[in-house]
Amino acid sequence: MNRAARGLRMFEREELLAVLNVACPITKAIVLLGANCGLGNSDVGHLPLKAVDLERGWLTYPRPKTGIDRKIPLWPETIAALRTVLACKGKPNNPEHNGLFFVSTMGSTFQPDGRSYWVAEAIKAVLIKANKVRSGLSFYALRHTFQTIGEGIRDLAAVQAIMGHTASGNDMSATYRERVDDDRLKAVVDHIHDWLFSKNP
Repeated sequence: MNRAARGLRMFEREELLAVLNVACPITKAIVLLGANCGLGNSDVGHLPLKAVDLERGWLTYPRPKTGIDRKIPLWPETIAALRTVLACKGKPNNPEHNGLFFVSTMGSTFQPDGRSYWVAEAIKAVLIKANKVRSGLSFYALRHTFQTIGEGIRDLAAVQAIMGHTASGNDMSATYRERVDDDRLKAVVDHIHDWLFSKNP
């Protein structure tokens, strides 16, 4: 099936709001991390506690897939959802998982185990519950959403910095760019926040 026949692999505003409206606290936090930070399944499953600064409102977390450093401002809604997750966090069954952010009340984690991605399964259930969502979407569609809406701020370098994308071999600007200033990163996530939560996006 070609891309046109498959349809857009991103959430529209109404679809994403419908998902957030029916999600349980832990799933809501995961969805907000996808929408706010462009995180993927593995990012969430391996998210360390030390990467999350809820007091200052920042996520500092290299992308596991590429090792690219990421520094991402957190929305107030994301901070509140993550605080709720911490308040009901369980004790991990495996002591090696003590440093993970997401641990269920039963002690299990959201890391992929070689058979399935627990994040993907959790999102699949809430997508079914939110009946306004098109079929064929998944948690990873939130990265597509972040990239697409984030580019509206017209600062591709800042969007790429948050997404943890590696530069192409002929992108000399990325080769010489050592950092992206915090205000540019904040402008990207603020733009996506306004698109999602503004009454007149």
